[in-house]
Amino acid sequence: MEIALAVRNLSDEELAYVAQLGVKQVILGGTGITEELPWDFLSLLQIKSRVESFGLQIAAIENIPEHIWHQVRVGGPERDRQLEDVLEIIRNLGRVGIPIFAYNWMPTVGVWGHWRQGQAGGGRGGAGLKSFDYELVKDAPLTEEGEISAEEIHANHVYFLKAAVPVAEEYNVKLAVHPDDPPAPVLRGIGRTMISVETYQRVLDAVPSPYNGLEFCQGTVTEFADVGGARLPEVIRHFGRQGKIFFVHFRNIRGKFPKFDEVFQDEGDVDQYEAIKAYMEVGFEGPIRPDHTPRIAGDVDGHVGMAFAVGYLRALMQAVEKCG
Repeated sequence: MEIALAVRNLSDEELAYVAQLGVKQVILGGTGITEELPWDFLSLLQIKSRVESFGLQIAAIENIPEHIWHQVRVGGPERDRQLEDVLEIIRNLGRVGIPIFAYNWMPTVGVWGHWRQGQAGGGRGGAGLKSFDYELVKDAPLTEEGEISAEEIHANHVYFLKAAVPVAEEYNVKLAVHPDDPPAPVLRGIGRTMISVETYQRVLDAVPSPYNGLEFCQGTVTEFADVGGARLPEVIRHFGRQGKIFFVHFRNIRGKFPKFDEVFQDEGDVDQYEAIKAYMEVGFEGPIRPDHTPRIAGDVDGHVGMAFAVGYLRALMQAVEKCG
């Protein structure tokens, strides 16, 4: 496996920061950067060339803007037109050699409902945490889409996969889906479809292919009501032995649905050493990205917290490699 970081922009300073940490791969996404990216072939080629000029590689694109494929995700009247636009993005990723299209299937809601977003403390020494409590948001108002059942959302996802998987196979781009974060059954009237081990597996079984797999967010999976910290290594082995973990988000949490906190790597419910050991046992070779970190005092751009997470992750990987 290879440590990767999501970049906030493509400035010299940002790319040099990644390289100076000894990280070799970057993710375009997870920081809002994809809201600003062009998706045509030449633009992607130029972006890839710029990243590579710093000795880095683009390991994945993560989360295209909602407006590009909203109709695909909710089954709207413009679904097929927007679907073709997304298929062309996948083709362009393959043409320039970006190997993973990572995405979520949380239309109109996305990651929503964290009552604490890092500004209100809650962590050790007053570090800012993200925290979720379903009791606080279960009666939140509907989105503009009204109510959409989980079965409808799943059917729309399968419709997408049936069209996208053949393109992904042809252009050698792996499709990696993120679980629903937070893993609530319904948020603002929208049903959630990947909130347990069984429902996450269901997506893989719906369109079987070596190119249909997981953006395995171990924080969110730990949040599943049927998982929790103690079971996480077992779940890594469950999906990893199928060869379905394409990309990992590496973080730690305290608690699980319906109430949890996102905490530092070294203090949550997951034994991170055992997690890394499980990834290595199943032969995972893809990118592994520390995706969230508590807000540390004086750390305006998140670089300090992320450097801590990278160092911790690298030490774990070296320890497992040496100790077996």
